[in-house]
Amino acid sequence: MTREMIFNKMAEVVRGQVKNPDLTLTTSMDIQKDLGLDSIELVELIIDLEEAFQLSIPDEDVEDLASLGELSDYLNNRIN
Repeated sequence: MTREMIFNKMAEVVRGQVKNPDLTLTTSMDIQKDLGLDSIELVELIIDLEEAFQLSIPDEDVEDLASLGELSDYLNNRIN
């Protein structure tokens, strides 16, 4: 899976979580501040990503993922 494919798939999941299919996402966006996710919604997003990519994301890893770019890089490293 290419880096672009991973970002696009991740973006679909994120857009579903924030319930805005037209939202333009960038790698510099802060997951909680820019997307307006609270801690419960962040957990829901991680669960949705785990299902979409069929992998487990440990809680301690989530703490280090502040931006969509960091999340995308993390997924890329786990998948490839």
